[in-house]
Amino acid sequence: MFPRYFLFLLMPLGLFAQESLPLYVSFDFDVEEVAAHYGNDQTEKEKEIAAMLSALCVQQIGFWTFQEGDDYPNLAISLVKDTQLWQMKVVLKHDETSVSGEWECDLFELNEIDLEGMPGKDQWPQKVETVFNEGILKDNMSPLLECIRQIPVGKTVGLVEHESEVVYNMFVLPLDFEKYQDLTNSLFRIDFKKDRTPLPPLTIYVHSRASCYPFEFPGIPMLSGVLVEHEKWQKKKTDPLQDIPEDFLTILSGYKPGSFYLLDPNRDSWREGCEMMEIAGGSQ
Repeated sequence: MFPRYFLFLLMPLGLFAQESLPLYVSFDFDVEEVAAHYGNDQTEKEKEIAAMLSALCVQQIGFWTFQEGDDYPNLAISLVKDTQLWQMKVVLKHDETSVSGEWECDLFELNEIDLEGMPGKDQWPQKVETVFNEGILKDNMSPLLECIRQIPVGKTVGLVEHESEVVYNMFVLPLDFEKYQDLTNSLFRIDFKKDRTPLPPLTIYVHSRASCYPFEFPGIPMLSGVLVEHEKWQKKKTDPLQDIPEDFLTILSGYKPGSFYLLDPNRDSWREGCEMMEIAGGSQ
């Protein structure tokens, strides 16, 4: 453990949170035959469907804060038609110019419209939800998650102290443990940057694993955050991962925390890990 004078600034003002950063979800009909059903109500209906798809993402993916909106990062969902081919298109955008992934799936089977006709105005929301769930979330979950992992979960971390000294190999994330306790044993990456203007900043990447315990986040007495323990670190993403040395806070001197990312969400570990701890505690 290290005294406080070894430390860099860990908690930029205004970045406190109790849930992960938002990942916005937008929806556009983008097919004239469908949009014509709604007239002046098209924008309102598109927002309604986007909110419905956001809720589906929360249910099927979790951890990231999916919500309806046009801001970035954005999971942009739209309908496209090329002659007789109807498809749903999904694009994950970091910003206006940066795209990290694109996926498409068929909206209708071949000749389905000829046989059954076009869905009515009240049927389109359910049709969109079904296709998105089955054609995107189920059939493309692995590549979708791979791209979503590039979206930061948060932008600050807090210090962990014991007897007025800072623990060198732990931080606490500003995520409400009550809500995010299923993240136990999940792997995070915390990026630390040192400004070198006009040169590009230096970066240190810290790989940390979430524990089974909550920990009070500094400066927010009512927030029990997610406690993480550092496992490895590297100066470049291509460098081999190194063990965390005891003078790690000295190595981080001058660096400020940037974003942190959820690399490997471990959905099933929380119950298993805590059950094992309860068994161990009961046997003592």
